[in-house]
Amino acid sequence: MKKFFVGLLVLLVVAAVVGFFLPHSFNVAQSVNINAKPSKIHEFVGDLRRWDDWMPWKEMDPTVDVTFPAETKGVGASQAWTGKDGTGVIKVTASDEDKGVEYDMKLDEMPAKGAIRYERMGDATKVTWSMSGECDMPLLGGYIALLMPRMVGGKFEKGLGKLKSQVEK
Repeated sequence: MKKFFVGLLVLLVVAAVVGFFLPHSFNVAQSVNINAKPSKIHEFVGDLRRWDDWMPWKEMDPTVDVTFPAETKGVGASQAWTGKDGTGVIKVTASDEDKGVEYDMKLDEMPAKGAIRYERMGDATKVTWSMSGECDMPLLGGYIALLMPRMVGGKFEKGLGKLKSQVEK
């Protein structure tokens, strides 16, 4: 029994040491080609009230409650939400119907930068949804940053699929 606890202690110490040395930054990105001009896509992306049409969050957590201030379009637009998985805030920092949207986000207490960018590809538009940030938790931050693409990437892919479906209707 003593060997088991010593082994467990050694494993925990190794995991803690590795956690200190893992990079705490993350970057997640997914893309989809949509058969539409950027201006058509921007009708769904440029207005935060339209995000419910294609975002996957409410499907995954029906308790999500989104609130909006008066302005939901353009630079300075914002939204806040609460749900069983936490709280968050988004504030738009750039918005262009030909280039896309950039935003600052805070999910619980973790800040991140996000963007939904458009790139013309002939008659279609490549839409890339990305998020980057730092997980500044001493022991767990590196592990969370390492897992972030797996935790968020599939959700971005699902949301972009719904966006494509909505825009191409």
